[in-house]
Amino acid sequence: MQKVVSLRIVNSTPQTLTVNNGASFGDTTIGNTIALTLNASGGVLPYTWSIASGALPPGIAIRGPGETLGSGTSPGNFFLSGRPMQAGLYTFTVDVADSAGSPAHAQKQITWRISELAPLFNSLPVAGTTLVVNQPYTQPLVFMGGSGSYTFTALNAMPPGLTLNSSGVVSGTPTSAGTFFVSVQVVDTNSKSLTQNITFNVSP
Repeated sequence: MQKVVSLRIVNSTPQTLTVNNGASFGDTTIGNTIALTLNASGGVLPYTWSIASGALPPGIAIRGPGETLGSGTSPGNFFLSGRPMQAGLYTFTVDVADSAGSPAHAQKQITWRISELAPLFNSLPVAGTTLVVNQPYTQPLVFMGGSGSYTFTALNAMPPGLTLNSSGVVSGTPTSAGTFFVSVQVVDTNSKSLTQNITFNVSP
């Protein structure tokens, strides 16, 4: 039998209460199961989280310690959890209060895009194919949802020797082995978009 335990080490003198989440949660496909950690530090534990302004995507709520959210979540933490059921760009402000009460609050404005688009896979090579140094490679990226045609853009460097064209075809001859992570933006005819991380596993 195993049990997951969280251990938090704090300063003897309370530090300034701070929300540690970034200003964006990135992109999520509509209907996906989500559990995003709300992260704060400082102040006096325990924390209480709320939404100060704006609105969460429909289907998402703040859930906290004691709720069963899934095997991938840590005990003792608060999460934004559920299934986002409506596409759109959401802007909201999270508020965390510590047990010392007012004025021990901290806030952070966060944006979160819920997209109609979804990848069929997010790792290469796909089953039944190989991605090997010095061997020519061609593989279309496959996305679903939205409407019309898609335009693809790599937002950071592709693996050495490979390129991604605007139609979503990865091609070339890889020159370096390793694991590479590429952020790919996909936009449909109606300007609906999704940014997805694609993992390239290049064998020697």
